[in-house]
Amino acid sequence: MAIIAVAGGSSPTLGHAIVSAISLTPNTPVVLSRQTANTPAPDPETNLSTSTSISRATGAAIETRFVDYASPSSLLAALAGVQTVISVIRIDDNSKWAAVQINLLRAAGAAGCKRFAPCEFGFGAAEKDVAITAAKEHVWQACRASRLECTRFTCGVFMNYLALGRSFSSPVAREIALAGLQDEPFLFDFRQAIAQLPASETGEFPWVTFTGLHDVGRFVAAACMLTEGSWLEQMSMVGETMRLDEVVSLVKSELGIELEIVTVRREELLRRADEIRGVGETPQQVQRKMTAQLDLAMLDDHGALEPVLNKICFLVKPMDIKDFLQIS
Repeated sequence: MAIIAVAGGSSPTLGHAIVSAISLTPNTPVVLSRQTANTPAPDPETNLSTSTSISRATGAAIETRFVDYASPSSLLAALAGVQTVISVIRIDDNSKWAAVQINLLRAAGAAGCKRFAPCEFGFGAAEKDVAITAAKEHVWQACRASRLECTRFTCGVFMNYLALGRSFSSPVAREIALAGLQDEPFLFDFRQAIAQLPASETGEFPWVTFTGLHDVGRFVAAACMLTEGSWLEQMSMVGETMRLDEVVSLVKSELGIELEIVTVRREELLRRADEIRGVGETPQQVQRKMTAQLDLAMLDDHGALEPVLNKICFLVKPMDIKDFLQIS
């Protein structure tokens, strides 16, 4: 079967979920990871640095190929024999993010790869209006101009945000629910017992798609099993789509945790976004502006996704929100 390269596959969240899921299929995952001072010496024949580790989730041997994303020759060597490239790259310097994605795309084409999926895994095209993710649209246009079969994998909000900041009955349950996630709270702050939710001027809350990290990995792995030429440009996946205030009600009924709903109107969200220049100069500013702009996208009905992959890869049965909350 095919070799699937996951750029950024060493990340403990999305990368781990996708690599683990692919390792359970006939396809072979390969992790692309950035070169560091501790990278093993390159093989003199291939000029490629590699290592092998054993997946904790599956017990499979996973090869890691170390690359310099600014070097076409390094990427070309790392993509030898690869059919599909899935990107989940995160870069601290946002100004370089698009360039790294496009370098990877071009190298994939030069290496003879057939498929490419840029780093998306959010709301898709709506994120062009979010400062920190606006470059995704530029990358996608480069994908469309390439000769590769490309898709945008979108999944809405990671369901695992509903695990941040709350207690669990065991470390194992906590590890399963968080799936490596260590970000700041989004929408639901269990430590403060607050759900800060966008609402329309009439007080209506938006419908939003939630998908668990584990299920994202399973959907992507299933999509990699589809025959060449069958990928759609937009392949969204859905764990469950629910109105935000209904999620709060479900948290109370399933966990006995009452979150106070603090509504944030469009005018306030626009003010929060506009008061910060660019993408923001500090992590706190970046988070505040990104959250405001994502909330605006939800108010504009971009938060609810179509279950495209659910219909194509119908054997994948994702967890719904109630099931997820029962991991306690």
